[in-house]
Amino acid sequence: MRILITTGPSYAPIDQVRRITNVATGHIGTLLATRFLQGGCDVFLARGEGCTSPAPAWQEASGPTGARLVSETFGTNEDLDEILKDWAGRHAFHAVFHAAALGDFRVKEIHYPQEVESFKDKALHSAEVYDDVDSALHNIDESVFARDEEKTEFSEISSAPPIKFNDKAQPDSSPVPKMPAKIGSEIKTLHVVLTAARKLLPRFRQRFGPDTRIVGWKYELDGSREVAVAQAHQQIEKCQSNASVINGRAYGPGYGICLPGGDLHHCADREALVEWLFAWITSRPSLSIK
Repeated sequence: MRILITTGPSYAPIDQVRRITNVATGHIGTLLATRFLQGGCDVFLARGEGCTSPAPAWQEASGPTGARLVSETFGTNEDLDEILKDWAGRHAFHAVFHAAALGDFRVKEIHYPQEVESFKDKALHSAEVYDDVDSALHNIDESVFARDEEKTEFSEISSAPPIKFNDKAQPDSSPVPKMPAKIGSEIKTLHVVLTAARKLLPRFRQRFGPDTRIVGWKYELDGSREVAVAQAHQQIEKCQSNASVINGRAYGPGYGICLPGGDLHHCADREALVEWLFAWITSRPSLSIK
């Protein structure tokens, strides 16, 4: 069998130094990968750069199973999307576990004080747009920022036009705005406007095909267990997935595995969750996937 697992956090860059990210260790992904490798499955593992849990200690064809581990690292949601697109184009998967804690937001605009209008490169505030924030970071001018300690307070009235980003590429944009490698700390206030980031799970059914078992994750803090479980079932319906793992303060101790039709299986801890998922996948392999 061939298994794909995503795990760990993604990030959305503000500049080349600062990031917005989620709190996630990647430990669930390591446990899942190790269990399926021990069971003789080939595992394709995409790990976020911010994972603090060690990667699976596995070498190709090690031990009695001879299972293969293919591992790649991602940074942004877009990075992971490209990895998955590549793998899906070359392999068929029996199951996909999407346990990665992807960011729900990315940077849309950055508002600076009015004094940034004195920057030597006026194109910084062009209304042109980038394909994504990473694209902007390839065009760097370290000397763009004015260094005036007394002229860096932000106000709504005097704010300069924002730097804007969105998902629509503008290949013919000219001139191309530049973004500093690091926003100067002497700027006392910086307003960063966020917008919804690209979600990957809704694309999985079309990408991986009708016979792949797709498992999503829901981490919820607010509300009751009933509400959290309902949200997990909504994810299944919306994304056409085969299961959704729910955990967090709203669900309470342990993990819930939601299945289509309203079924809910409770697992007391991560180890029990991994064993349940392993048995569920390996007990009914898809005959159409070789």
